[in-house]
Amino acid sequence: MMKKWLTIVLLILILAACSDDSSFKFNDINKESNDKQESKEPKEEVVKDDGTDSTVEEPQDSEDEAAEESVNDDTNSEQAVVENKGLVEYMPKRAIKKTFLLEEFEIVREVKSVKGNLMLESITFGDVVTKQISEWTPTKLTMLFNNSEGIKDVTIDNFESTSAPEVYIDLLNEQNGPQAWKVIDDKLTLTIPAGTYKDVIVIEQTLMSEASNQQTISRYYFAKGLGIIKEETITKNGDSETSYVMEMNKIE
Repeated sequence: MMKKWLTIVLLILILAACSDDSSFKFNDINKESNDKQESKEPKEEVVKDDGTDSTVEEPQDSEDEAAEESVNDDTNSEQAVVENKGLVEYMPKRAIKKTFLLEEFEIVREVKSVKGNLMLESITFGDVVTKQISEWTPTKLTMLFNNSEGIKDVTIDNFESTSAPEVYIDLLNEQNGPQAWKVIDDKLTLTIPAGTYKDVIVIEQTLMSEASNQQTISRYYFAKGLGIIKEETITKNGDSETSYVMEMNKIE
């Protein structure tokens, strides 16, 4: 009998040590994994045919399985936040050419190629051509490349991402700071010269001048399957206010 109790005590100490190690590993990720460990059914004692006692443990989940259950990764988080493809719905699906008017000036935004969740777009304003490469996920829009110099041979396959990509939209993490972009509408019905579009998403950035009280507000309007269809800039300085609007005039 004494031998039986010593065996049980020894097993309890070993299991307690294992439980402590597991708790240390996963506690910062998800507290629920510890609760699952504590709620497991107690070990069941069985008697072998030779008359000796032995303790049988319930099967334990592997560390990989426990980690998979306890970690709420970005993919799962995105699925919980958005429906269908989320922001990817606003990404152009093919090469298109959009012509914009800014007062008497014409700006051409041409989607050159789309590969996976990356889009290459060229922007022509007079003699200046800029290339942009953006990355789209269900909850995030990031500008990876934005340059007008040495861009002749730049493609989605060979570009060098900027060291500080600009995040335009991040639905999972509220952006803060003076240069943060905010989603101010995602159900807007917008009429522009090129047509009327529903469920337009609008993002806004407000910049304050350090040298004066001047405030600059920038707004981008995105339509599903087309990307940007309108840009707006508002500058406020005391009682003075000026605005510039660039709207899509036609699409090819």
